Amino acid sequence: MKTPTIVVIGGSHAGTKTIKQLDASLKSKANIVLIEEREAFYYTIAALRSVTEPNFAQHIWIPYTNLFLNNKSSRVIQGRAVQVREHDVVLADGQTIPFDYAVVATGARVPAPGQMLKSTKSEGIAEANAIFDAVKRAQSIAIVGGG
Repeated sequence: MKTPTIVVIGGSHAGTKTIKQLDASLKSKANIVLIEEREAFYYTIAALRSVTEPNFAQHIWIPYTNLFLNNKSSRVIQGRAVQVREHDVVLADGQTIPFDYAVVATGARVPAPGQMLKSTKSEGIAEANAIFDAVKRAQSIAIVGGG
């Protein structure tokens, strides 16, 4: 019998939590494929701190290396899903990823500094540092909302 493949599109909070639960419960009964644009998990909850505290941005990019603890056949594909069809996902580069089951956990997008829209850790850190420098140079800052 063929081992089923579960594709999870989106590697932020919902996607990684889903993967951890599937990995723990299914172990090697299914291969899990994460499709994510970023090279690492970006901890959005700490995004604002990363633009107000020197050198903090480097700590909120967490590698996906320990995501699959029970099935070493599972993997991460860095890419952008542009189409989900009945049995495969099409990536921006034209690659197709077949699946038996799919989870769409793409989350939400908000502008920086609430979330960085960069795909790599080095680009994200550079953007956070640029915002940090702008905040440092500011004569005044208005904080709107505190929700």
